[in-house]
Amino acid sequence: MAIQMVYIKRSLSGSDNPQLNTANHVNTTVFLLSMLYFICNGSLTIYYLIPNTTYTDSSTDILVQFTLPQINAALFPVILILRKPSLKQKYKEFLLKVLLLPVRMTRKLLRRGDGYEALAEEEIQAT
Repeated sequence: MAIQMVYIKRSLSGSDNPQLNTANHVNTTVFLLSMLYFICNGSLTIYYLIPNTTYTDSSTDILVQFTLPQINAALFPVILILRKPSLKQKYKEFLLKVLLLPVRMTRKLLRRGDGYEALAEEEIQAT
């Protein structure tokens, strides 16, 4: 897989054709997703193929059986979002809005000066 990736990268890189640049971008995304799958799920397969392994409830068993496949499931959409500029911008704006919500609410409370009750009444009147 790595040899194929290097060959495709060399044949597509440095081109003025936007379609080839798009193909290169897609190729890199597929490679990243494949490597993520191989690292997370391949380690589980390799772990069980090692002879003379006793399967107990150790922390290594828990890590390999549950955590690595969940990391794969969590990072798969993150890679897709970070590789597409429009999705990246959309999620960046959403995260900023969510993370700055407590700051905006605190500023509202400090400006009003009459506390949470007035803010609750304001929210009720708005709906």
